[in-house]
Amino acid sequence: MRVFRMRDCSTRLGIWAFMIFSQWKGSAGPCVWLFRMMLSCGDVYILILFLGEKITDDVLLRLTQRAQGNLQCLSLSGCSRITDDGVKCVLDNNPKLKKLSVAGCVRLSLDGIINNLKAFRSQGTPGIEHLKLGRLFSISGEQFGALKLLLGIDQHQQAQAQKPRFYHTSDSSLVCDDDCVIDVEMCPVCQKYKLVYDCPSEGCQEKGPKHCRACDFCIARCIQCGKCIKDCMYVETFCLEYLCSGCWKEALHENIEAMKRSEFALI
Repeated sequence: MRVFRMRDCSTRLGIWAFMIFSQWKGSAGPCVWLFRMMLSCGDVYILILFLGEKITDDVLLRLTQRAQGNLQCLSLSGCSRITDDGVKCVLDNNPKLKKLSVAGCVRLSLDGIINNLKAFRSQGTPGIEHLKLGRLFSISGEQFGALKLLLGIDQHQQAQAQKPRFYHTSDSSLVCDDDCVIDVEMCPVCQKYKLVYDCPSEGCQEKGPKHCRACDFCIARCIQCGKCIKDCMYVETFCLEYLCSGCWKEALHENIEAMKRSEFALI
């Protein structure tokens, strides 16, 4: 397990963020090691857990208790063992929590998330203001309406221009550093609530901000640069993903250069 510790020096708030990976090879348990590390730090306001397969509900509660009720942002991206009950316990103990990311948490249910947000707000807290769901959940119109109400999204906020979202291998849902209220919206093509992506291609952008804007099911995109592949040459990878010709050539060139360097090192 690798842990990256980052301190926000600009605010002098002693904000610490932890990114936890599951590849642990130490003799001691990973969670015990992490507890000891957090005890040596200052106040924890931001906790980022990424692909934490060893993070259970009990472990998550113990980690978040280190914040002593001051936790403001929690990202659980890819934490496959976290359940709705675990999230409820965290919310009950962290009334200041404002940003929550649960992308890739396969044991969570959308109804459970909605019920937890309702209960959290009924405690007299301001409630969650920013929510990231990722691409796993199937969302109905009624559920999306309930989420908008819980997050305080009004018509004025909906009309405001959002930052473009581009399709990449690295999902931005693991961070809490933007002001997007909710990451899903209605796809203009299939009319379903999903992650909707913009196209970075200059040709598509010249046709207007809404041109070539859809979920990745409706418009296939390059896994590397995020542009649509409908009008360009592309290759399909072993993982059934797409690489545009430009990114494929660049990756091929980098691999050839790496092979040359390794051969030179063996001489």
